Amino acid sequence: RLGLAGTKHNSSYAVKGGCLFDTYPIGTEYTNADGIVMIKVADRSSVYNKKLPGGYTEGGNWRKKAYHNWEQAYGSIPEGKRLIYLDGNSQNCDVSNLYFTDLRVQLRINADLKTKDNRELTLAAIKYWELYYAIKEVGNG
Repeated sequence: RLGLAGTKHNSSYAVKGGCLFDTYPIGTEYTNADGIVMIKVADRSSVYNKKLPGGYTEGGNWRKKAYHNWEQAYGSIPEGKRLIYLDGNSQNCDVSNLYFTDLRVQLRINADLKTKDNRELTLAAIKYWELYYAIKEVGNG
């Protein structure tokens, strides 16, 4: 993209008094523009910043802290599952606040639940929709 002077802008250039984004130590955390907490997990150099499944970016230096905490506690994330923050706070990355479910359940929760700040209500709604789809599959099977 073009900068103010009409020249190409490279976000990896050093700024006076600043630090290159690639030079932060492993374990550094920051909150991105969407309010998601990211954690640095490696020191690989990569020109690309392409999103991959599991909260990784191509190059794998930065990862969503919620995904990182889940894998530290329980191992790999189930294939095809989507993350729901039970208390609605995407900055609360404690494993007791994380729940992985199917996309169709997540869509129902997003459409039906007007307030997502109640952990117990959100978990009850998730269990209801999981049961609903399980019964529907048995009935159609």
